[in-house]
Amino acid sequence: MTDDSSFVDLCGMDLPTQMKHVNESLKEASQGSTIRLMTEHQMLATYVLPKALEINVKCKVSPVQENWKIELSIK
Repeated sequence: MTDDSSFVDLCGMDLPTQMKHVNESLKEASQGSTIRLMTEHQMLATYVLPKALEINVKCKVSPVQENWKIELSIK
């Protein structure tokens, strides 16, 4: 298990690229990393919640101005 923490600003990237980053971040979080993502897509913020639940990753989604902050960490 790692103790890494990282922030990734996905704003401005196309949706498929953002989705790829979210899926990679879920894997990293399941291995102990804490990942913070920023996206402008509410759909992505909605997508990540059940995916995190499936792999026992804690997921917090919160609005930040016109964007969405997603925080992923191990439970």
